[in-house]
Amino acid sequence: MWLRLELNREKTRVVDLKQVGTSVNFLGYTFRYDRDSYGRQRRYLSVIPSKKALKKEREALRALTSSRYCFKPIPQLIQEINRNLQGWAAYFRGYRLFA
Repeated sequence: MWLRLELNREKTRVVDLKQVGTSVNFLGYTFRYDRDSYGRQRRYLSVIPSKKALKKEREALRALTSSRYCFKPIPQLIQEINRNLQGWAAYFRGYRLFA
C-alpha cells in the first residue's frame, strides 16, 4: 500500500443507514435517510453539514466579530466575514455531488 494508511479500529464501524435514526458523520457532513418532504412513503439520502461543522463555523464568526477586533473598519470586517462565509458555503455546496 503506497499511502501506508491504516484503519482506526476504534472509529471504524459498519452502519446500516436505512435503519431509522442512524447517521454517519464524515468530513464535516452528516449522512442519513430522511422522510420525503412531500409526505410520500419514500426516503432519501440527506447530506448536510454536521453539528460539529456548524459549531466550528459559529465559533469562527464569533472570533471575527469579537470586541478584540473593534479597531477594524467596518468595510474590512464585512469583507473578512464574507470571505469566511463564502469559503464555508463553497465547501458545503459540494454535498450535492453525493446525493
